Amino acid sequence: MSEELPVDPSSLPKQTQQGTYSHRLSDGAAGGVHQRFRMDDEFFRQVVESLEDYAVFTTNVAGEVSSWNGASERLLGYAEGEMIGRPAALLFAGPDGRPGAFEGELRAARDSGPAVSERELQRKDGSAFWAFGKVFPLLDADGQLRGFTVILRDITVSRRTVLALAEREMELQRLNEELAVTNEELAAASEEMHAAGEEISASNEELVNTNAQLSHLNGDLENFVYTASHDLKAPILNIEGLMQVLLKKLPAECLELESVREITGLISDSVGRFKKTIGSLMEIAKLQQESDQPLTRVDLHRVVQEVQLDLAQQVAAAGAHLELHTAGCPSVRFAEKHLRSVVYNFVSNAIKYASPERPPRVRVGCYAVGKFVVLSVEDNGLGMDLSNDQKLFTLFGRLHDHVEGSGIGLYMVKKILQNAGGRVEVESTPDQGSTFRAFFRAG
Repeated sequence: MSEELPVDPSSLPKQTQQGTYSHRLSDGAAGGVHQRFRMDDEFFRQVVESLEDYAVFTTNVAGEVSSWNGASERLLGYAEGEMIGRPAALLFAGPDGRPGAFEGELRAARDSGPAVSERELQRKDGSAFWAFGKVFPLLDADGQLRGFTVILRDITVSRRTVLALAEREMELQRLNEELAVTNEELAAASEEMHAAGEEISASNEELVNTNAQLSHLNGDLENFVYTASHDLKAPILNIEGLMQVLLKKLPAECLELESVREITGLISDSVGRFKKTIGSLMEIAKLQQESDQPLTRVDLHRVVQEVQLDLAQQVAAAGAHLELHTAGCPSVRFAEKHLRSVVYNFVSNAIKYASPERPPRVRVGCYAVGKFVVLSVEDNGLGMDLSNDQKLFTLFGRLHDHVEGSGIGLYMVKKILQNAGGRVEVESTPDQGSTFRAFFRAG
């Protein structure tokens, strides 16, 4: 849920007689130190004021506010005249009334560079909101600390969206567990059919009601995911477009500044991650819409070979050895598009989560178990501690956060297999490797 911030405004500039601008970094003493930049003062001021969604203000070394942009007033409710000269720590007391955390961030920024935080804050009118913030140290030409720049972004909506999705998922899981218990009760009641006819009838009625509730909840979840992803797509594309316009309008000298390059890079990375999350949500909604695709007889070996070709560059880049033992696999009764997704997720994950201590080896095989054909993908990668294996197949659940990923691949695999009457299993040992198995109905 983290967000990055748009710029690193080292200061709010004051016009000089030479036509460039400088910023007086004051720690409360008389005078100050000027830093010269090759940018028009009024233009830079407009850039900071144009960041309508980002509160930007500066403080002196003691943490007292020295500048305050319009977005700061809109976000926090305090006018510039109310804040200049006052301790910025008062803004960070939050609902619990303790301002000490901000002072710690000032020390962290002073000692180690920019400090990042995510916390609940309180506006002047007493209303609470969640904010993502960053504190930058301001240094003069001699490297001496002269103050700090603080940038805040309201993330209340995105935080509530993530929490709402998590609550929906937990509720769906709870109903699934209730449904499983009901099915067990129904099976036991069937064995006593002659003696408990009325009880069985009541249980069947309860099952129908539970299924209706589950179907309604699934529909609500699908609509919520689709609506949320659709509504979030337009604003992030708008931000991306405005960023491109800003970069075109900034002078070339400004774009060469390290601070500008750093912040524009952070913005691009944030937009990219946001777009990726939106894409993941839309993939989930699309999966729900395509859950009723017709099942056909599919050659499992052919699909595995096609996925091998799709991943050829990834396999080569990782120096991986991919073994296929699927030539004699029986056909399976499955939607071919969904079958490709299952195979692709298993094999690509085996390569992605390879151990840095040994060359990756991935073995793909198959065998029959009763009425199922089992596809197995075994690797010698990082492995996992499966004591928290429920997180592995949940939405956005991940056990290895140091490797880039969206956290929806295995969630979608599980849903695809369940919708087709199959299942997924996993065995894993940390630092030795993992084996994933998909159970398909034989063709």
